[in-house]
Amino acid sequence: MLGKIVWMQLRAEGRDGSVIIKTRPGLIVGGTNGVYVAIPFSSQMPHDKEDRKYALCVDPKEYPGLNLKRVSWIKPQIQTFIYSGNVKDEISDMARQYPELYRQAIKVSMSWNQKMYMDSIRHVDNVEKRQREQKARMKNRKTAGRNQSRKTEKEKGMKRSRQRERSNEWRGKTR
Repeated sequence: MLGKIVWMQLRAEGRDGSVIIKTRPGLIVGGTNGVYVAIPFSSQMPHDKEDRKYALCVDPKEYPGLNLKRVSWIKPQIQTFIYSGNVKDEISDMARQYPELYRQAIKVSMSWNQKMYMDSIRHVDNVEKRQREQKARMKNRKTAGRNQSRKTEKEKGMKRSRQRERSNEWRGKTR
């Protein structure tokens, strides 16, 4: 199934919140044990810069062997997992007919996945860094509080020893 464009069934949410089953063409880019990783084709042009960076345009005039009806976009941002039972029909075999296009689609998918996972790792690193900083602040607050209380205890001790000295001097003078 790798490299094939197939009709697949996807679950989607309707405007009223209901579940809709849509049939869309999708490119199979991976899979094991009857579960495939597929990138659905979209007829909507990418809207923002981030989407355009990772989307790949497939024009049926340039690639007539793919049997697509209109200009479509391979968007790895909407990749999904589908079961073999949700694959309805094979449309074409991109890997055999247009290996260079398939290679580009895989590269786009890999770069998107790498970006996504690296963003997740950076997020975890930031969370850990904030936790370490927070622990250090809490520790500094606790030690600062202890140091202040120790200073006051020392000061109190000094004050008491001075008072004792004075009292002893006074006693010594009176005797």
